[in-house]
Amino acid sequence: MRCSKLAGNVSYLGSMSDILPPSTNRADFHRSLPTKRMGSGAVIADSEGRILVVNPTYKPGWELPGGVVETGESPADACRREVREELGIDVEVGELMCVDYNRATPDYVESLMFLFRIPPLSPQRIDAITLPDSELSEYRFCTLEQANTLLPDRVARRLSAVLGDASDRHYLDDQQPIW
Repeated sequence: MRCSKLAGNVSYLGSMSDILPPSTNRADFHRSLPTKRMGSGAVIADSEGRILVVNPTYKPGWELPGGVVETGESPADACRREVREELGIDVEVGELMCVDYNRATPDYVESLMFLFRIPPLSPQRIDAITLPDSELSEYRFCTLEQANTLLPDRVARRLSAVLGDASDRHYLDDQQPIW
C-alpha cells in the first residue's frame, strides 16, 4: 500500500491498481509514464592510479569511456558493452560509484548518469586496447587534475565528486553530492 495523490490533492491509501480505471491496462499505463535518458560511464585506472580518458571523433573534448544505456539494458551491462565497443576489451564492472541526476538545460535533456569503477588495467590489458577509428581518435591515462582539464565541465565535476573529498557520496544532483 502507498499513499497516492488524487485530483484535488486528496490522499488515498492504496495501490496503483486501485486508482486506475478498470479498462486501463497496467502495461499501457506504465508505457505512458515519462522516461529519462540514461548514460553509463567507466572509471578505469592503470596500476599508477591514473584515469583513462578517450577523445571522441564526433564531438569536441574528451570523455570517460561509456555511453547511452539502450532500451532493455541495465546500466552495468551498458558500461560493459560500451567499454568493449570503445576500447576492444572485456572488463569486469565493479562498484557503482555514483548516480547523477541531471536537470534539463538548453543543451541537454534530463538524464540519469551512472559511473562504475573498473578494476585497474594491467600493462598487458592496456596494450590490448584497440580504438574504433570511426568513434575515438586516442586515449590516455592522466591524473584527476589533468583529466579535469580535458573533460567537459559536467563530466569533470562528476568525476571529482566521486574521486575527491566527497568520494563517500554516491548520489549527485547536477554533479553536486547529496548523500
